Amino acid sequence: MREIVFATAAVIRSGKRYLVDLRSFDDAHGGLWEFPGGKLDWGEAPRDCLVRELSEELGIKASVGKLIDIISHVYPNGRQFIIAFYECETDDEPMPMECERVEWMTLREIGELDLLDADRLILGTLAEAHR
Repeated sequence: MREIVFATAAVIRSGKRYLVDLRSFDDAHGGLWEFPGGKLDWGEAPRDCLVRELSEELGIKASVGKLIDIISHVYPNGRQFIIAFYECETDDEPMPMECERVEWMTLREIGELDLLDADRLILGTLAEAHR
């Protein structure tokens, strides 16, 4: 039986740049870039998960906006991730609290990163939405 993991991710935009973070090297998929977010706790609502994760990982208070897309991806280890990507806003300066680095990058720059496979799948949707 395949393990299914439910997660959320924040699409935080400033002008033409988006916030991404580099996963901690000692985490699963360490050293890969991602849109910030994380796994839902049992019984947790997706929006609440995202607010919690952004606070824990980046030290920011964010408001969660509209749902952009839901991406499903099966990794080679057999784990299936279902990730809800939301538009988010913050006035806080993100700090790498549970990741190696945070960066503001254009979609083109993000596309050139060693990005998590599931996160790469959202790039086309973002390019269409933010032309």
